[in-house]
Amino acid sequence: MKDDEESLKEDIADLKSNLKKDGKKVKEQSQKKVEWKKIIQTAMPFLLILMFIIGFLVGYNVKKDKSTDAINDTIQNNQNNEPDDGGIFNLEPLNQCSDSDKGINVTQQGEVYFNSALFTDSCHGNQLKEYYCDQDDDLQTFLKNCEICEDGACLVFEDRREGCTETDNYVDYELKGYVLDRNGKLFNDSCSSKTLEEAYCDRFGYGAYSYKLCDKCEDGRCVPAEEIPPKCNDTDGGIDYYTKGTVTDQTGNSYTDNCQSRTLEEYYCSSYGNKKVTYKLCHNDCVDGACIEV
Repeated sequence: MKDDEESLKEDIADLKSNLKKDGKKVKEQSQKKVEWKKIIQTAMPFLLILMFIIGFLVGYNVKKDKSTDAINDTIQNNQNNEPDDGGIFNLEPLNQCSDSDKGINVTQQGEVYFNSALFTDSCHGNQLKEYYCDQDDDLQTFLKNCEICEDGACLVFEDRREGCTETDNYVDYELKGYVLDRNGKLFNDSCSSKTLEEAYCDRFGYGAYSYKLCDKCEDGRCVPAEEIPPKCNDTDGGIDYYTKGTVTDQTGNSYTDNCQSRTLEEYYCSSYGNKKVTYKLCHNDCVDGACIEV
């Protein structure tokens, strides 16, 4: 009987020991779960940021691939559309402007040809709308209130100048003149930059002004072309994509045609004697300031 009691006590002691060990293990496992939960909570924002970066990079690469494909398609289309006669591509639009009445001339109807379009001086009531080319070969307009506007010009009445006299026979842009009108008021031809203010007698005998844009206006007159020294010189005679040239402007500075890879930088003189530049993409190649001909 005594032995049985001792055996029972030992069993109870073993059971308590095992329960104590199991409780310790459970406690350790619970602590580990809490620690992992804290680690996951701490790392979660970084994981989300990492996932966002990965998603962005994937989307960017897809977009980049599409853009590259579009660029390649454009290049291929341009190559397919290249001309066979020298292959010159105009990268910068070049204005072309010419004026039949040579600037602001309100007494003569003129026509301006600008980039393949025609603009004609016209009357709107007694207001004249005058077209002309500026120094950069751009189209400009000038409005003039006429005594009478007809057929795109202000009418001139030479036979209606009673009491008004002038020294340069009405309107003479290349001769400085004076006007003494019927009231004894004196008018004289004068320059405002390149614009000549030409005094004349109107049909009522009063002094008035007409306006003329000159290549050079000096001392109340437009200086004739033969009296104006060259302002600009181009050794290849203008825009010549197949000949290397050098432009010397009115200040003495020189500019030589040159190549930027296949792009030609072509210098030339404008109709007003100013240095200008345009750019051309050569079909074959650009060598030493000129496009290579086929």
